[in-house]
Amino acid sequence: MIGRDNELEAITAAAARVTDRGCALVVEGEPGIGKTTLLAAATAWTQSRGFTVLSCAGVQSQATVGYAGLHELVHPILSCADALPEHQRTTLLAAFGLAESGMPNPLLIGVATLGLIEEAAATRPMLLVIDDAQWLDDSSQHVVTFVGRRLAQSPVMMLCAARSRIDGESSQLASLPHLQLDALDIAPSRVLMKEALSGVDGQGLSEATQLRVLTEAAGNPLAIVELTKALLTGADEKAPPSATPLPTTRRIERAFLGQLETVPEPSRRMLGLIAAGGDTRLAELADAARRVGLSDGDLDPLERSGLISVVAGSLQVRHPLIRSVSYRVTPLTQRCAFHHALAEATADAMRAAWHRSAAAYGPDEAVAADLETAAQAAQLRGANAEAARAWRRAAALSPSANQRIRRLVTAIEPAYRAGLTAEAMDILDEAEPLATDLRHRFDLAFARFTLAVTTGVTAPPVEDLVVLADQLGGHGESDARIRLLAAAAAQCRMHGLDECDRELVAERLHELEHLDHPSVEVALTTIEDTEYARQFRCRAASLQDALSGDLTALMSMGLAAEAASDLATAQSCWEGSIEVARRTGAPGIECEALRGAARSQIIAGQLTEAAVSAHNAFQIATDADLRLSMGAAAALLARIQACQGDTTSAQHSLATAQRHLPSDTPLLWRDDLAWASGLLALTTHDNERAFTELSQMNRDRSSRRWAIADLTEAAVASGHARVIHHLVDEIDTEASTLGSPHVVMLVHRSRALLAGTDQRAEHHFHAALNVGEAAAQAPLEYARTRLTYGEWLRRQRRIIDARTQLTAALRVFEHRDAQPWAQRTRGELRAAGVQVPGAASAIDILATKLSPQELQIAQLAAGGLTNRQIADQIYISHRTVAAHLYKIFPKLGVTRRAQLRDAIATPVGE
Repeated sequence: MIGRDNELEAITAAAARVTDRGCALVVEGEPGIGKTTLLAAATAWTQSRGFTVLSCAGVQSQATVGYAGLHELVHPILSCADALPEHQRTTLLAAFGLAESGMPNPLLIGVATLGLIEEAAATRPMLLVIDDAQWLDDSSQHVVTFVGRRLAQSPVMMLCAARSRIDGESSQLASLPHLQLDALDIAPSRVLMKEALSGVDGQGLSEATQLRVLTEAAGNPLAIVELTKALLTGADEKAPPSATPLPTTRRIERAFLGQLETVPEPSRRMLGLIAAGGDTRLAELADAARRVGLSDGDLDPLERSGLISVVAGSLQVRHPLIRSVSYRVTPLTQRCAFHHALAEATADAMRAAWHRSAAAYGPDEAVAADLETAAQAAQLRGANAEAARAWRRAAALSPSANQRIRRLVTAIEPAYRAGLTAEAMDILDEAEPLATDLRHRFDLAFARFTLAVTTGVTAPPVEDLVVLADQLGGHGESDARIRLLAAAAAQCRMHGLDECDRELVAERLHELEHLDHPSVEVALTTIEDTEYARQFRCRAASLQDALSGDLTALMSMGLAAEAASDLATAQSCWEGSIEVARRTGAPGIECEALRGAARSQIIAGQLTEAAVSAHNAFQIATDADLRLSMGAAAALLARIQACQGDTTSAQHSLATAQRHLPSDTPLLWRDDLAWASGLLALTTHDNERAFTELSQMNRDRSSRRWAIADLTEAAVASGHARVIHHLVDEIDTEASTLGSPHVVMLVHRSRALLAGTDQRAEHHFHAALNVGEAAAQAPLEYARTRLTYGEWLRRQRRIIDARTQLTAALRVFEHRDAQPWAQRTRGELRAAGVQVPGAASAIDILATKLSPQELQIAQLAAGGLTNRQIADQIYISHRTVAAHLYKIFPKLGVTRRAQLRDAIATPVGE
């Protein structure tokens, strides 16, 4: 190691601490900067200290084979898979084509990999080495990133090497800690050059030539060595000094090209075959070589020149740039011949299909069909990114326009499931102008709608959806027509109910009412909430039963239930959606369902449950790289944290939400952000800001209803009461039509706040508290109404009456860990002459002492589930479950698992 002492010391210091805390690190830099050499030094250091070392390397030509890199990495420890929970074990083996598991959930593959590594590292610390990580297949990169984020509980260090990208990021690995390798200083550069010149007979290189090399190499170690070697052998004599040096990578490639010219032509062809084959096995490579007139003997000059080496039966090229140079200088016809030969030689159908596609000059149905088969196989292994690309390549090779559009349409879902939003949009943009068949147009419109709802991309105009629905209806496609109109209704709500769009969709839905179809009724409730709310609540159970197997319909019903102010049904629909999404391996949809559940739970005052749901949604969104969903989940977390008085966490969550929710997004998620920001300002007594933020809630009518009392409180406190009278009147009318006790209570509290000291205020307080069902449906808001009434009574000097209201409110606030209102209530009680503790009591021990994830684990363990069963339900390994329980026991004051049930015997929310 020359010039990298500091970097090696940083890596070895982190490795020395892995028994206390595992970690991941991405070593990043340009080609030739010394990443592989640094990894090799770190590997030697850890091996000398008893670490188990697992390694793999990305190969550019293998990036189309899903989980190829991951399989190479964990293959030596697959025997540990028997210790995994059954579902995780089957899912992981299915990803490698070693078992069948329906359609594996990609996140579960990540959890299973983490569990496998933890099992293998149980007795000895472990180093995971991943070289050329930028060339790992996308599915492997996703798992590597997932595992890297979760190594804190394990005696494992993950060390990746990746090339710097032009935009400064390294694909999915960007979320892991990075160590940037910069150019060497002049002193170590000279030492490295001296090493390269050692043992050279004669004068070597003149001082001027050495200075030229150092200038051209610009501190890149590989460039220093290779340019020196090129000049020593005379291979670079025709390359005079340049006033503007070439980029370092190009300069190294030129040096490698010079080396290629010194080996016989058959050996150059053999190197081109190796480059085309990637990490092809030696036996397959020999077979392919014979098919193109080459022999094993053509490897010898390559090995003698140091361009390749054979280690333990595996052929290795000295540097990836040699592969790229060799492949690029191979003539097109020869490259095609190489790919044909490799396809014939390999037993892997996926690789064979890609080799044939690389050899195809133009449309070829046989090759396209092979790629389609490969895509289907990739999907069955959960390799969605590779499946999407195989479908897309198959479409490009399809001679038939109908087959091309069919394959493009099919590529969208796996691209979306893989988190490749940009690629899914590219496929949509490519497919839409080609689609003439009504069914294909429906599939594309529905796909764009789904992407718009879950990722915030441009939504299809509602008018276009209605026109297409009319055309489908005219061709007897009634089910497709209903689904499209239901999507249009959901889109109206997600983007704010534009009156023209709403009326257009409602008109078409009314034409279908006679069919008595559950999706029609749900869609009508979504856009005509006040008119259909009562009917919807009466028929909710039967509607949900009818739609229970349809994930999209269930989620639409969740939105409709929120619109109808039916929180119980909304929560039931979101829970059903979570189960279906988890069962069918759709983590992106599961994330949206979890957010829906969290939103309903917050409104119902179930802060602890809401924190669990929102935390899980945020974690899935992070793992699936769904940026908009991360922002939406963070906004919900901020609102929960504001209600709990955790100002610092709420501010952090708000910052995260603002970073991921662009201000121009039309989605109602911006209302969640405004509500969180306004509520945080309200609880910290920044009333002007609270009013400003809450006034921005204008996308979602149902959210505006739920937040009306917050807005009124902020308006009164900041002197803007006069401007919201009309809004309270409007929501009062809606509440009466909806028949929602919760909203009726909020309206009366708002009117009481607006009345001030006027005696009409007491009338509205009584009316609010006399809404009997509100206490059960929204206990937290009911307690806030008691608090507001208690404050009003104390200012009227009716101290005894005030104490009654305030004492009842305090019990609820403490039980639900609603600290801002609990503190405010204690202050009022002290002013009323009641001595109360200065801090909240620990009535709800779960909410005050456990994190959301710890709470979820404690509840599942108390329900009798084993660690492995818990791990199968949530996205963590079973050893992580054990580590959490180890921390949970002392927090709850228990020493045995059997005591958990008693420790959390009072269900949260009661």
